[in-house]
Amino acid sequence: MAEAIRRTRLGALRNRPLIGGTLSVAALTAFARLNGGVREILVAREFGTSAALEAFLVGFGLMTLIVTAVGGALPGALIPTFFRTGEPNVDRASDLMSEMLPRLGLWLVGGAVVVIVGAGAITSIIGGGFDQATADQLREVLIVLAPVIPISGMASLCTSLVNARERFLIGAVPQVFNPITTVVVIVSVSEPRSTTLALAFLAGFGAELLASAAIAAGTGVRLRFRMMLDGVRRTPGTSSTLEDRRMFFAMFLPMFVAFAVQASSLVIDQAVASHLPQGQVAVLAFGSRITGFITAVGITAIGTVVLPQFSRLSLSGKGAELEQSVRAKLVIVGVTGAVIALGLSLASEPILNAVFGRGRFTTADVVAAAQVQVVAAWQIPIHFINVLYLRLLSAGRRQRMILAVSLVGALINLVLDIILARWIGVRGIVLSTTGVLMFVCLAYRHLARIDISHLKRGAGA
Repeated sequence: MAEAIRRTRLGALRNRPLIGGTLSVAALTAFARLNGGVREILVAREFGTSAALEAFLVGFGLMTLIVTAVGGALPGALIPTFFRTGEPNVDRASDLMSEMLPRLGLWLVGGAVVVIVGAGAITSIIGGGFDQATADQLREVLIVLAPVIPISGMASLCTSLVNARERFLIGAVPQVFNPITTVVVIVSVSEPRSTTLALAFLAGFGAELLASAAIAAGTGVRLRFRMMLDGVRRTPGTSSTLEDRRMFFAMFLPMFVAFAVQASSLVIDQAVASHLPQGQVAVLAFGSRITGFITAVGITAIGTVVLPQFSRLSLSGKGAELEQSVRAKLVIVGVTGAVIALGLSLASEPILNAVFGRGRFTTADVVAAAQVQVVAAWQIPIHFINVLYLRLLSAGRRQRMILAVSLVGALINLVLDIILARWIGVRGIVLSTTGVLMFVCLAYRHLARIDISHLKRGAGA
């Protein structure tokens, strides 16, 4: 009995950093997302389910894919590299990322150029069901939003460096500036168009970059553009080497592709929905807005807090302690997510009517979006569990397996989207995504159990 009590207390102590840090980051993320909610309410009131909004949603969906991929891959590659030689310090962070910055910056700018040059071809792929006028608006939106790629990438880099020092709360502050700036621009324009929406969101990402750079500088991070010519040059007081760079990019590239493939579900869903009657892309978006808000808050908070802990335990070979930590966290996030999903499902229509039911967003739009939300709500607990497994696999350097699972999941999602959309419309698209998330979750769980078993056997040896 005494031993059981002792273990319970130890488990509580181990999870106190998770709970406290997660709640702090979640609160700040929720505040930022609530400001984003104000932005979405304004958009719904001004645009309803119009073709102009659908053009923007599809264009911004592609940008979201790229932003998510960069923002997910950076900490997933940086923090394990950061802990490679033991406990990190500010000098090591600055030195490490200064070496990565030139190549990373070129890739991000190159991505923006590709979007601008290939805007016409991209439009035909992701907006193939639109009429010509809507397709033209989509192409313009892509060109305006293209600079979001390097801007968001640099913001994610600064935030990752702050989070690597486990300064989670201050690292979450910059995201507050994005929706506030966007709202200011939206209310300032006199004519609501798809391109004005794109400019407003671009301004929001710019504000986030300025804030994240200022906070990173305030915590002592100093980034310098410099090309490494000698490969293994050491800066006094740091251990930044060629091996660091190789480790970072060996993890970053497959992680970027994996996150992009995972996030591609949104682009695939919208591309399929563009072939449905006009307005269904917007119904899909607004029916997923509240669940997306909750999911984003949870994923950001949970993923940010657990990655440094998982990295330390994994790299130090503490398999048994890692297993206990993962199990306890799975219970917390799984139960929390299921309770939230149940509440959203039972009160779907009243919630959406209270949030979006005004202006050009009609009662019929509310009813259609509520049917989508009933299904989308159950993605929340799966997302919460997935981010735990994903960060665990990232800490164990299983990026290639993450990529393989993501590719299979994206293929399944595309096939199910086409089949179910013809059967039950936009609700079938959401049902397809939910099923794919469950498949990914089971695959991650299997890989995580293998990794933990290897660590435990290594510790026993």
